[in-house]
Amino acid sequence: MKGGFFSFKSSGKKQDKKHFSFDEVVKNTKKSESKLIKTYQDMDEKTRLYTKAYVDHLENLGQLDEYAHFNGMVTLFEKVIMRDNIKTGKINTSNPLFFRNYMVEGEVMPSVLREEHLKRQIEYFREKYFSSRDNAFINYITITDITKTSFVFNVIMIDNKKYNRKISHEDFLINKSEFKSALKDIIHTTKRNLKRDSRIIEYNEDTNNSYHKSRSVKSNRSHKLKNNNKSKKQEHNNKAQNNKKQVQEINIFGKDNKKGINNLDNEIKNLLKSKTKKRSLFSMQKTHSIRDKELKEKREAEEKAKALANPPSPDEIIEKKCNLLSAQECGLDKECFFNLGANKCKKSTRVVPTPGVQQALQPIMASPGFLNLDAKTL
Repeated sequence: MKGGFFSFKSSGKKQDKKHFSFDEVVKNTKKSESKLIKTYQDMDEKTRLYTKAYVDHLENLGQLDEYAHFNGMVTLFEKVIMRDNIKTGKINTSNPLFFRNYMVEGEVMPSVLREEHLKRQIEYFREKYFSSRDNAFINYITITDITKTSFVFNVIMIDNKKYNRKISHEDFLINKSEFKSALKDIIHTTKRNLKRDSRIIEYNEDTNNSYHKSRSVKSNRSHKLKNNNKSKKQEHNNKAQNNKKQVQEINIFGKDNKKGINNLDNEIKNLLKSKTKKRSLFSMQKTHSIRDKELKEKREAEEKAKALANPPSPDEIIEKKCNLLSAQECGLDKECFFNLGANKCKKSTRVVPTPGVQQALQPIMASPGFLNLDAKTL
């Protein structure tokens, strides 16, 4: 202990101290002494104020106990609030145990105050030991039949089913383990009815949460579930054995195989077809990539069918060929010409006779009869 409180342990490494002149050391020492005296005076004043506030609050709680004819308020403050909630640092004022959060105003009956006192503890346990996901299964909570040693805890769950448990208390301080076990059991039953994950998140007192499976509810449901699990396991084993037999039957490399490879082709194909049928996906189950691939293949097939039904004309073929040529290649092809305005190679509009036809027509065109025939025709 140093300075009347506690000592600060220095770290392993020695810090480098600044070297001051004697005059500077005198000034710094006087300054630190003045600061110490002032802060101690402030602390002493705050301590006296805190002590007075503590005593006043304890007296008020005692008066509430006298009014309600029980010792619940003082017991809860001394054993729970002061030990677990009023600690060093920031205090959570929304804690259900603080009297500021009690749902009481004005003149109330002592029985109403005792009931609200138990309800606040229930809310506190729900927030501290159960996750928000588990609390979402609870619709409504009430307490009835309050005596000096016990009360009945009633709860309506999300499936509109009602449950009640008898919980004991001492000086209206609820038995924590008994309440936690009862609520875990009810939530577990609700999850089983709704076929949800039966795990319940339980928050430990050191604020570290861990998963715990709540104990099974004793009912005929557990026996039915066991029988269902056994039947499912047996069915799974039978399917595995059948698959194994099928594989053994088509083992073409086995010693006992008498059919040969050629005769087994049909059996292998049938087996593969049955497997693919089982694995086929419905349209709602197909992924986007599978659907896109199928649509692409369908479009390509339609385009091919359309191209076969309507083949391009010779002029269209020449036009497409010319469009693919560059400026130099365009000048070498007689069927194409380079359009400077469009800066593109296009199909030529000149009539290009078929090779061999012009040579065959030259003797006919040179004969006298061709000219006479032409004149008469004109």
